[in-house]
Amino acid sequence: MNLTRTIIRRPIATTMIFGIIGVMGAVAATKLPINELPNVTFPAITISVADPGANSTTVDQQVTKPLEQALQGVSGVTKMVSTSSEGNASINLSFVGGTDVNAAANEVAQVVARAQKQLPAGISPPAISEVNPLATPLMTVNFSGNIPPAQLYDAVVTLVEPRLDQVTGVGQITLAGGLEPEANVVVDPAVLAARGLSLKDVTSAIAAENVNSANGSTSSGQSSNSVSTTNQAQSPSQLGNLVVGSPGGLPVTLGEVASIQQGFAPQTTTNELNGQPTTALTILPQTSANAVATNSALETALAQIQPHLPPGMHYTVTADSTTFTLASLSATGEDLALAILLASLVILFFLQSARQTLIVATAIPTALLATALMMFFFHFSLDLISLLALSLLIGILVDDAIVVIENITRHLHMGKDPATAAYDGRMEIGAAAVALTLTDVIVFLPIAFVTGNTGAIFREFGITIVVASLFSLLVSFTLTPMLAAHWLKPGRLEPRQRVTRAMKHTLERGMALMQAGYERVLRRSLRHRPVVLLVAIGALVMTIAYLPSGLLGTAYVPQADTGIVVGNAQMPPGTTLAATNAALEKLAGKVLHLPGVTDVVVQAGQGGGGGGGVTTNTGTITIDLVAASKRPESIYTVETDVSKMAHSIPGLRVGTSVPTPLVSPGSSAIAVILRGPDLATLDQLSTKVVSAMRGLHGLAQVQSTATQAAPAWNIVVNQSAAQSFGLTAQEVAAEVSTAVNGTTVTTLQTSSGVAEPIQVTVPGNTSLGLTQLENLPIAQAPPSAGGSAVSASSGLPSGSSVTSTATGTAALPGGSVPAPVTLGQVATIVHAATPLAINEYDELPQVTVHAGIAPGVALGTVTAEVQAAVHKVGLPPGYDFLMGGQSKQQSDAFAPLLLALYLAPFLIYMLLAGLYESLLLPFAVLFAVPLALFGGLGALVVFHQTLNLFSLLGTIMLVGLVSKNAILLVDYTETLRKRSVERHQAIIDGARTRMRPVLMTTVTLVIAMLPVAFLAAPGSEYRSPMALVLIGGMSTSTLLTLIVVPTLYIYLDNVRQSWFRFRGKSLGYPETATDEDERTAELPPVSVPG
Repeated sequence: MNLTRTIIRRPIATTMIFGIIGVMGAVAATKLPINELPNVTFPAITISVADPGANSTTVDQQVTKPLEQALQGVSGVTKMVSTSSEGNASINLSFVGGTDVNAAANEVAQVVARAQKQLPAGISPPAISEVNPLATPLMTVNFSGNIPPAQLYDAVVTLVEPRLDQVTGVGQITLAGGLEPEANVVVDPAVLAARGLSLKDVTSAIAAENVNSANGSTSSGQSSNSVSTTNQAQSPSQLGNLVVGSPGGLPVTLGEVASIQQGFAPQTTTNELNGQPTTALTILPQTSANAVATNSALETALAQIQPHLPPGMHYTVTADSTTFTLASLSATGEDLALAILLASLVILFFLQSARQTLIVATAIPTALLATALMMFFFHFSLDLISLLALSLLIGILVDDAIVVIENITRHLHMGKDPATAAYDGRMEIGAAAVALTLTDVIVFLPIAFVTGNTGAIFREFGITIVVASLFSLLVSFTLTPMLAAHWLKPGRLEPRQRVTRAMKHTLERGMALMQAGYERVLRRSLRHRPVVLLVAIGALVMTIAYLPSGLLGTAYVPQADTGIVVGNAQMPPGTTLAATNAALEKLAGKVLHLPGVTDVVVQAGQGGGGGGGVTTNTGTITIDLVAASKRPESIYTVETDVSKMAHSIPGLRVGTSVPTPLVSPGSSAIAVILRGPDLATLDQLSTKVVSAMRGLHGLAQVQSTATQAAPAWNIVVNQSAAQSFGLTAQEVAAEVSTAVNGTTVTTLQTSSGVAEPIQVTVPGNTSLGLTQLENLPIAQAPPSAGGSAVSASSGLPSGSSVTSTATGTAALPGGSVPAPVTLGQVATIVHAATPLAINEYDELPQVTVHAGIAPGVALGTVTAEVQAAVHKVGLPPGYDFLMGGQSKQQSDAFAPLLLALYLAPFLIYMLLAGLYESLLLPFAVLFAVPLALFGGLGALVVFHQTLNLFSLLGTIMLVGLVSKNAILLVDYTETLRKRSVERHQAIIDGARTRMRPVLMTTVTLVIAMLPVAFLAAPGSEYRSPMALVLIGGMSTSTLLTLIVVPTLYIYLDNVRQSWFRFRGKSLGYPETATDEDERTAELPPVSVPG
């Protein structure tokens, strides 16, 4: 059964089938989730452990290294990166692509559970979480108001956060800023010593006596009674009556040795919106969530919560990432609609038939709707990648529709009735149409099977293109001939309107002149084949020379104007949280005066994962801008202005970036990761690398993570002295931690029902002097023990950290007078400097040098210069470097896509070799590829674009499209020769006949891509490079292919015939004119109608 014949005979059934597909596709399109990126799972896991009070060195030695050693046995790990900072250890594991993250997380949890026995007793339970390195927050909600800080914080924590956490699609919510209510028990060390008590006595007493415990239930008859022990204080006065000890037989209450007040916990982060303090919630989506739907649900939930908030409390949403996603989606839809309209107008111009134009205009949306239906069943989303695929689909759909309708029109003009013309025209082009579609399939199918993170992202792209191509073939074989058979009229019907008739005659005359002119040029070219071949080779050489010559730079992704600027701020090591916040406040005040700025959010302090660790000298600034069309300056000018403003504030350095899809948040353009066994040597090497990189053109904001150390005091516990008082080094460290860092012991149940943590500390705990530390009572001495303090001789500088270690050498303290044991009696306090953070890469210490690039500078070029500069510095044995940041992402992404690009010609060759049963003729088609690349890459050079991820996808598409044009020429030439047409005449007739559809597809595609290439709209930075490649490549390819492919066909056919003669066989074609006959053949007179 012939499908096309059956379809033509069943128009109503055909219409209903495609109507069903169209309706279902339209419904499916409305159901597709809208996200920034495809729904992919990145195999990465983070382990975070809080060790309150420990400095980075202690955390590294006691927490990070034991965990790293245990995690070595986890299967599938490709990279292990760790950071040890004050109070926190964080280890990130990256796995091979395709790893089941849930299974990996279970294995990691088991390994960590076994290793936890080797970790210090005071740590928090390790937190294991699956992470997405490309995850971008949906939004930040900033709460403020004319209400007490405690009430504001309580409303956010108890009313808002739990409600937002229930919204479908919400993943992680992070709180920043605000004042957390807390009961502060400030113990006076002098009074404590006078009463013969220690801090441990106080914390132990509160933990033992301030309890509220459920003890089960009892039953009597038919009644059941719960049993609980309630002895929990509900006010500071009740807590003050708690007995903390009875030295000498006299009870001492907490109120006698400490002041008790309801206050606030020390701030670890501050958050401000436009200069006003706020409590902020930053919301990340779940991996599989519909970002736009989740954002809408969050806005609805916030509106519902608003009436229940305390009067005067309000919220402001900032850094809404879905704004750009929706704007980009809308712009892509407009581009698609405009492209279809322009394509239809071009087809109308060429064919001068509204009916034929309507057929094409029906075929394209039908294929698009069928593609939307497929995307729904494949659980794809409307995102940056699928939108790019849809933008490129116009080229494929237009090409397929024009080839079929033009051939049907040609048969119609032969005098055939519409049904016969539709059938014959489709059947004649059938083999070529299959080859054209399979060309698209084999070009893009490898992308669907690319492995790794890049493959996970672009699998959606490849499958969408492949399925759309197959649907396009189905439409061209069924719907298009059916509509042509029933909508077109027989013969050459003259338009009724005089103007229309004149336009048609003018067009036909112009086309005839073009065909005649083309035939003359082609005949001359065939007579001077070596010249044509040299021109083609020249284009090939120029194409190869684009990159090495520096004419064309490479980059990971184009810089897009997303309307948000993010800056990572840093103050000198040891800077307090208040000082960092003050510097960021000044910067925010300056930035608010920049044109186009709507909101500025600054956050001082960055907490470590798992609830521990804070770096008080760092922070962030997030700037929201109006739409690019509504502000006078580009987003990159704003970036530069912010960096300059930051330099005017003493000590403040800010590295800015524009959040971009496919770029890991916070990653720099260039990152040089230096690795080696010794951290001091790495610091020295990083200084040399920074100096070398600052001498390179195009780099900006070159900074190193080295030499970030803060002043510290190390408390070296004398083990013998401590044991004489019945103390261990761990007990000494716990007492010091309570004094300096504070210890949370149970809660105070207030009358309002809020459980406030009880924090035990000493006056001025964050600014204790050396003498105060030495005189700190840490235990009660046994009756037979006395002692003398071990002295030290300097004051405690601001911002110093305190760490306890143990030694085994010192004299036993003497004396028998019972008295409190002070810290100075059992330890020596030593001044030192400790790194703010210790970073390791695969268990080796690492220092990273970060740098941004100036606008207009190609990332690939700068990366090569940086690598050469680092090699020139010279690394000693045992040390090496790796590239990170966007340069690493570029190399990871380019590798599989370039492989797909290199594979495309080979796959096309194998397809055509099978089609033509020839190992030589496919080369005539493939030679069109470098001719197209000459124009495609040249367009990038002319318009100052780079070869990036998106232009590379356009290049892969270009390979398929130009191959299709060449197939049309070669296929029809072969068809004519099988009809006994002499070779030279077959080439001329085939090229002349196929010039019209080739020219139509090229002009239609180029004009359809013009708005995609040149209209400034959200996300156009991604679509424009692809469109430019197609416009430039199709233009030069069409001009050169129409000449070069027929010329090369002769060379290859001569070789083919020589091979057959050598084997004593015949091609079965009529006798071919000699080369001399073809060169001397006279040009026939040109016949032009009208």
